[in-house]
Amino acid sequence: MLALSSNRRVAAPRVLQSTEVAAPTGGMDARIGVAANIPNVCLWAINIMPVEYGMRVRQGYREWQIGLPSEVRTIVPYEGLVETGLDNKIFSICAEGIYDTSAQSGTPVQKLAFADNGDDAGWGVYTHYVDASGDDMIYYADGANGLFLYTPATDTWAQASGITAAAGSLGTFDVTEVVYVVSHKLRLWLITKSSNKAWYLPVASFQGEATEFFFGAKFKHGGDLVGLFNWTVDGGAGRDDHLVAVSRGGDVLPYTGDDPSSDMTWENTGVFYVGRIPRGNRVASEYGGELMLLSKFGITPMSDLLRGVEVTDPSRARVGDKIAR
Repeated sequence: MLALSSNRRVAAPRVLQSTEVAAPTGGMDARIGVAANIPNVCLWAINIMPVEYGMRVRQGYREWQIGLPSEVRTIVPYEGLVETGLDNKIFSICAEGIYDTSAQSGTPVQKLAFADNGDDAGWGVYTHYVDASGDDMIYYADGANGLFLYTPATDTWAQASGITAAAGSLGTFDVTEVVYVVSHKLRLWLITKSSNKAWYLPVASFQGEATEFFFGAKFKHGGDLVGLFNWTVDGGAGRDDHLVAVSRGGDVLPYTGDDPSSDMTWENTGVFYVGRIPRGNRVASEYGGELMLLSKFGITPMSDLLRGVEVTDPSRARVGDKIAR
């Protein structure tokens, strides 16, 4: 009898191994190579945000109004005095003018038409201001059309008026040439086009004689005066705030005091360099007690300049380093 045999392969027992992978709550980090294999950092995270339990999709947006003639370049909110919010406003500013877009799903209502609809129209700055009589208002300015005033009592926008150059001024003041407006210590400051000086009004006044103040003599790198920004330094804990002047060439000048007309109460506390400033006047942002400045070297906190950080050093830590290429 012939016996047959076969060699059968026996499968190895199945072994299931599991491991936990933490959510990449560190987000994207362009400074870390792919091979580093750091678990809390991901290669790509667009519209995904870290939260306390891991990651979630950004909540996104919803449509508010349609029908504007072009892109919205500036949004100006107005918080009214009525407790129910019936007088609250949202103004959307385009190259064509200023529109009331307060009502969701409503139709934009043009409040004012601009004479100049060029590239600089609509890219503006605004400040909320209350004068000595308690009148509440908004000033808005851009590089194409000048200075405008919103009066809540009549719900109207109009070209600003009632501001003239103080006696003895070397230059003339024209509201159509104003490109920047800011409120600092109850005083309005205005900057005119292609100028290295600013104009300031009396305390608690939105009209009257404007006095010129020259910054250009301290601009070592030249250029026009781009903007004036409030810097609280200590997050509001101290008694004094700074007014920071920035030139197009990149000079940064903080000032302290209350009365710009007196050397005894108005002082320049330093001259710093942040790098050439890009086009436009919206080049800084106040965040908590910090002032962030945008230049060709990226975003620089004002506190870094005080510490003597060299902004031209490519190896220095920068805001946004994790996503900067």
